[in-house]
Amino acid sequence: MRGVRAKHGVRLAAGLAVLLSACGDDAPPPSTTSTSHDPSPTTAPSTTTSGSPHATTVTEATDRAPATLVRSTGVVRVDAVPVADGASLERDERIALEAGAEATIELAAGDRVTLFGPVLARVGEDGAAVMEIVRGAGHVRLAPGPAGPRQPLRVATPEMTVELIGPGEVLLVADPSGATWAVVMSGVSRVANGDADARHHARVTDVSSGHALLFGEQPAEPTEGPGRLDTARTAAQAIFATASPIEPARLADRARHAASDLDTALGWLETEARHGRDLTDEHRAAVASGNSDEAMRLQAALVGHAQELHALRDTARLRWERLSALVLDDAVPAGEPDPLAARRDRAAALLGLE
Repeated sequence: MRGVRAKHGVRLAAGLAVLLSACGDDAPPPSTTSTSHDPSPTTAPSTTTSGSPHATTVTEATDRAPATLVRSTGVVRVDAVPVADGASLERDERIALEAGAEATIELAAGDRVTLFGPVLARVGEDGAAVMEIVRGAGHVRLAPGPAGPRQPLRVATPEMTVELIGPGEVLLVADPSGATWAVVMSGVSRVANGDADARHHARVTDVSSGHALLFGEQPAEPTEGPGRLDTARTAAQAIFATASPIEPARLADRARHAASDLDTALGWLETEARHGRDLTDEHRAAVASGNSDEAMRLQAALVGHAQELHALRDTARLRWERLSALVLDDAVPAGEPDPLAARRDRAAALLGLE
């Protein structure tokens, strides 16, 4: 089976290289590096009526909504119910677009994601990716802030999390074959899938404008990519045109491995948290006893602990996002327990999920 998977990844990567050479975009010189990573709101519109022939339910949007459907064409369903422009989108609701449909979603911070049907997606939870996309494509935009730098914007698929670390735009194509193609058209994005190095820090690839990255069973090498959205969408359709959907058994295996990997990462995080509590107790004792040299040594150790905790939390968050996207992708066989539900309280406490 390993040989079959490797051949599938090679075919996709080879097809990617050939197609991109014919895209016609002038890409900049490669400037992509791989590293181990240490790691004004808008008011949504409200609506009570709709002229859409498909809309049967319209939810009034408020400034508290995590996201809002601001513009759409074709059929857009939320939890299987057709909705119209202006509908508020809550976390954990399944957003499904039929073939040919498009939907522009405005997130609470004002950033926008445009989904291209057919696609399945949902608004993410606080503390993790703001959007999950499976079985389809999404155009993600992080706009410049009105006053200073913006918070990074994270979007997850079953194969990767993309984090826009500044203003920019990315096309994400999560194919049913079990691979995701990310095209960075402007700005710089960090791409990771939760794999970690010997220190348990996430392996992250920084991808700059004009470059693309393909993740399947394993990540491929970054390549030059299209610089325009229309060209990128056309290239993606050609890349995956002959790809077969991943077998349900393989998808279920991915979910089981993702759950196990998450448990491991949460264990690393809990161990480091206990270490931090021990250091804090020792520091307090040193201060109380007037041992300034020991207090200073422990203070430096606490700084290192905080940095380590941040890095381990990033690894665990990536693994939570991947498992969550796999659950959305119906990777868990019928009759098996929801792996997210069994881990939610533990992950929420460690990652700050809401």
